[in-house]
Amino acid sequence: ENAAAAEALEHASKLPGSPRYLPRLVARLRSESADVEAAEIFLRQLVRDAPDEHARAEYQGALDEIEIEYRARALDRARDAFRELHGRDIEKLEDQVLGAHPVLAGLPPAEPPSLPPGLRRDSRWILDPETGEIRSTYYGRRYRVNFHPQERKRLEEWKRQRTGREDPRDAG
Repeated sequence: ENAAAAEALEHASKLPGSPRYLPRLVARLRSESADVEAAEIFLRQLVRDAPDEHARAEYQGALDEIEIEYRARALDRARDAFRELHGRDIEKLEDQVLGAHPVLAGLPPAEPPSLPPGLRRDSRWILDPETGEIRSTYYGRRYRVNFHPQERKRLEEWKRQRTGREDPRDAG
């Protein structure tokens, strides 16, 4: 019930003394229940209204994660286009920019745009060896609520039982 949880936690995050991590959790919950755009709008408002520079930097960090997620989703769409064009999946991310019929002119940066040059890590895009999911080595995960693998498995099973459908992230 991510949408309901996000709404309740958003109200809680405005209470005096609420934990500073709540707004970022609200954004992640929104990204799962609606879409990343809803989380981005929420975080942009938090950046604008931040009470201090520390809070503003935390919210900007969450916006940076969303930017990397947008880029990962663009790579997902390019991967789909590659499958359509070539009749097979990519073996490595560079497959999308190489060969006679590339689907991308180049890979997007795998690090946040606001990252100062001195903090760059030469991050890159990889295919997760276990899941096949595209992700940046900068964050090491996609932008969603993070659960322990056993808890995520239980949650996915519960969702399947409720809806009779697979989680779309589990497909190919």
